Amino acid sequence: MKNGLSDGQINYHYSYTVFRNYIYCNSGMSNAFVRWAASGMFGLNPSTISGEKKILKAAEKGQWSWIEAKGTLVFMHLWINPKPKFALLFSHDLVSNFPNRYYYRVLYTESLLNNEL
Repeated sequence: MKNGLSDGQINYHYSYTVFRNYIYCNSGMSNAFVRWAASGMFGLNPSTISGEKKILKAAEKGQWSWIEAKGTLVFMHLWINPKPKFALLFSHDLVSNFPNRYYYRVLYTESLLNNEL
C-alpha cells in the first residue's frame, strides 16, 4: 500500500491519468473554445506541460499503465510536439519489451527516421 492505495488502485489511477492527461495536452494546445470546454465539462486545467508530466509519471511508475503511457509519449513526441530523441527512447523501451508488436515497431522505425539513424 502506498498513499493509502493498493497496487491495483495505483495501476488503475495511472491508467486513467494517461487518457485524461492526453486530453490535457491536446486541449492545452487547442483553441480557446476547446480549452473552455475541457475546463468546464471535465474540470480540467489544460496545460501541455502538466499533462505531459503526469503521463511521464505513469510511464515511470505504473505497473501496467507504463505501456500505454510510453505509447502515448512516443505519439506525442513524433507528431504533436516533435522531440525525436524522446520518441526514440520511449519507443525503444516498447520494442524491447514487445518485439512482435507491429505498432510499436512502426513507432520505433518512425523514431529512428526522425533521428536520422
